Amino acid sequence: LNSNKRSRHILNSIPTVIYELAITGKGFRTEWISDSVKRILGYEVEEALAPDWWIDCLHPDDKEAAVRKMSVLMTQGHLVQEYRFRSKDGHYLWIQDEASVLREAGGRPKEIVGFWTNITEHKQAEEQAARASGQEVAIGEDELTRFNNRIAVRVLFAALIVGSGFLIL
Repeated sequence: LNSNKRSRHILNSIPTVIYELAITGKGFRTEWISDSVKRILGYEVEEALAPDWWIDCLHPDDKEAAVRKMSVLMTQGHLVQEYRFRSKDGHYLWIQDEASVLREAGGRPKEIVGFWTNITEHKQAEEQAARASGQEVAIGEDELTRFNNRIAVRVLFAALIVGSGFLIL
């Protein structure tokens, strides 16, 4: 019992949600999910065990790809994917989902185990860096345009001066 309490404490201290899915003829059914689902996503364990909970919480723009990639998991045995997932308060978090298929001795898929990590801060930092990089590119393009405009004006003045017979060095 003490070992069970210790394991539960460790599982709930790490910044991930661990889960186990049963493989059924109709797809996958959540068999177990760590209590950290409450701390990270705001859902009670009982809510997270409900049929279709995972699919219902996927961001609409990510749902099709995330579901389709489950076939990759079944054929390759391992999958890492990122998608947006709705937390209990309605906000979407970026989740990295890493899953593996566990097989019986004969090779038949038995269950899926995996974990979700909240990578929202990492994604926001990537977006900020991309925006900053885009601004640098835009600034660089503006400077290049101004430089090209100055050259064009000088060429125009040179053509006018040469055409009028004056040459200024």
